[in-house]
Parts: sequence; C-alpha cells; structure tokens
Amino acid sequence: HFDRALRDSVERQLACFDDYIPVERAALHRAMVSLGAETVGMLLHTKLADNVAKAPAGLERAQAPWKALLAMWEELMQAGACCKVKDLAINGDELQKIGFSGREIGTVLEKLLYEHVGGKLENEETVLRCRAERLWRSGYGRKG
Repeated sequence: HFDRALRDSVERQLACFDDYIPVERAALHRAMVSLGAETVGMLLHTKLADNVAKAPAGLERAQAPWKALLAMWEELMQAGACCKVKDLAINGDELQKIGFSGREIGTVLEKLLYEHVGGKLENEETVLRCRAERLWRSGYGRKG
C-alpha cells in the first residue's frame, strides 16, 4: 500500500505522460499552471529516465528537449513562478472593489493568471488591477 499523496502524484504524472510540451518557456509555464508545478517537475524527470530505457543509442538527442525543459522548469521555480491563482499579486477582494462579484471573480482571476503566464502581464498589483479594470469596463465575465 502506498501513501495516498504518492499514489495521486503518480496518477497525475501518468495521466499526462504522453502530453507534448514544446520547448518554450510560456508552454512550460502553462503546463505548470494546468498540471501543477511539482507534477511537471516530476514528469520531466520521469521522461528523462524513460528515454534512457528507450533510446540508449541516441540518448543525448532524445533527452535534449527534456533537459532543456527541466532547466527552464528549475529557472521558473527559482524565480517563484506564479502557477496558481493564489500566487497572483491581486485577489478577489481587489476585484470586488472594482465591481466583480461571485463567479466572475474566479473567471477574471483565471484570465489574469493565463495572461501572465502567456507573457502579456507582469504579476504586479498595479498591472493586474489596471487589466481587471479594463476587463470590467468591457463587460468580461459578467452575465449577459
């Protein structure tokens, strides 16, 4: 019998094992948001180990993309990459002050997170608040 957390972690890795992550910082960051930063790190280590078994003749070539992604992952982790809504420099209270309510808040926070991950926004309170205010004026996230 395995610890539940370990079992859940392995299940998450196996569920996305065949997913392709392009060797791009933004793509890796998106994967860290959708799968979890820790899961992606373990997945990259697992992919490296898997390549050792599958491609001993062309090992360096087979491992090159995974090594590059792992180096990027380590940089993102050291930089304190924002991978969850709760990591944003703005929260639901700030969005309520702008005028958002209920489920709109979660919708807007997710949009801000994905815009940050895509490189469109810095994770700074004033930048995120300004973007949220523009979203409010445009009617984003509100029921029609």
